[in-house]
Amino acid sequence: MVICLQRQQWKDEYLKHKILIVDDHLVVREGLKMILETDEQYQVVGEAEEGKAALALMIETEPDVLLLDLNMAGGLDGLETIEKMKEKQLEN
Repeated sequence: MVICLQRQQWKDEYLKHKILIVDDHLVVREGLKMILETDEQYQVVGEAEEGKAALALMIETEPDVLLLDLNMAGGLDGLETIEKMKEKQLEN
């Protein structure tokens, strides 16, 4: 019985799509997170309000999906973040 429980816990943890949300508006990040967390297939692994923080979180959390706002004020915007991802070879 313990093996079955451990296997189910492994399955639940590793079959979720890990998502990183990057947007300069807190209400947008929180809204997306709330919607995504209603589905067991998704796990929000991080949030950032600009590109530089997003790049650090991408290395740390290794998300499967990146929800990235292209027009962000302050720091790196979405397009600059994508360019930095390419330079650092963070894209899949």
